[in-house]
Amino acid sequence: MEICGGIAIRWLYNKKTATEDEAKLIVRQVATGVKALHQASIYHKDLKGSNWMLNRTTLGVKLIDFGMAVDNNDRTTDVFLADGYHVPECFTVKELTPSRVDPWYIGVTLYMMMFIRKPFGMDQFMSDKPEYVRRVTNLEYDLPDNISTELADFFRQTLTYEDKRLTIDGILAHPFLASNQHLASAEVEQSYDSDTGFNGY
Repeated sequence: MEICGGIAIRWLYNKKTATEDEAKLIVRQVATGVKALHQASIYHKDLKGSNWMLNRTTLGVKLIDFGMAVDNNDRTTDVFLADGYHVPECFTVKELTPSRVDPWYIGVTLYMMMFIRKPFGMDQFMSDKPEYVRRVTNLEYDLPDNISTELADFFRQTLTYEDKRLTIDGILAHPFLASNQHLASAEVEQSYDSDTGFNGY
């Protein structure tokens, strides 16, 4: 067992938004880790921001809390997911494919990093609220005009139904993560303060 220090992404970005370069560095690491898990037939199913731990010294990200993970990728009627992270299949066909849940979670958590809110709502027990269910099943969420076209497309391809949703390999190959990898890392490291976090936070 390994002690995992650092701060959860959920709390680092609860008052400030991430830059796109920060987001690229973090999400690329998460997706790389998830790819390794999927290759080992492990599907996390709970990749919310409180389970992404950022090491303030190395800028490395580790995933924690495998309590909902499964080792079987067969479609399942077990559609219990964290509030605000329900895939639309939870409410339409009432079944899901574990490997297709993780990319959705990455999209939702990235959205929170960029905009300090979940795309479909933030209240607890939202699965019982008709407006939340409607927004999820209709894929209704807002995208500001001031983000890059690559980031906007990343959201459109992760926050969608599973037959169109990016796989983990697709996420890593997407232009938002695949472009300027070394430049993004260098710029983020320059803006990072090990005592306070990114950009003086």
